[in-house]
Amino acid sequence: MAPVDVDTSPFLWQLSTNGAEITRDLANRSIITRIKKQEEGYTFREYLEGDLLAQVKSRHSAYLGAVFAVVRAWLEAGSPRSAECRHDFREWVQVMDWIIQNIFKMPPLLDGHKEEQARTANPRLQWLRDVAFAVSSSKMLDRELSATELCTVAEDAGLDLPGNPKSREEPQQRAGKIFRLLFGESDGNPIKVDGFTITRSITTIYDNGGSDKRFYTFSAHP
Repeated sequence: MAPVDVDTSPFLWQLSTNGAEITRDLANRSIITRIKKQEEGYTFREYLEGDLLAQVKSRHSAYLGAVFAVVRAWLEAGSPRSAECRHDFREWVQVMDWIIQNIFKMPPLLDGHKEEQARTANPRLQWLRDVAFAVSSSKMLDRELSATELCTVAEDAGLDLPGNPKSREEPQQRAGKIFRLLFGESDGNPIKVDGFTITRSITTIYDNGGSDKRFYTFSAHP
């Protein structure tokens, strides 16, 4: 079959996943949107039509009209753009950033986005994110945890360590190396990933001549 060119300009690709791992090039071309779940037991609003999906289906014309109203407001303002330059697709991002800040009165569109791009292109950061959620589910936030304790949390949550699955090293040794690499990349500064901040502390243990032991604290941030 002879090769053909396909015009992809009319298409927008969307992917939903709990833990995507993509190339850095694809991450740089993506807009990553996080869907944050409500707390367990949260009661969602009920509408006359039923749940939110039923209400949107019933009043789809009103919701679509709201989208058109936003576009009209942007056009009437002169089709402005912000000075945002933290993404490869600058024109689209600058338009959306202006709309987000000036019409919806919300923070800049790409605040925190670089961190999300880095995470999706880094299996170690992806693993750290999953561990953070497991720590939160285990009610162990804001506690100093060793690599051994974190391996137990990860194992209980069914999380595999990134890297060679046939490694003969103990899991805590592999986890320790992952943390050393991650904090090396951050120059020792706290790491922020998907709503969590991970800090490292070093304590000297005076057994067997004294040695440094590293602990990791996971905290949730707004």
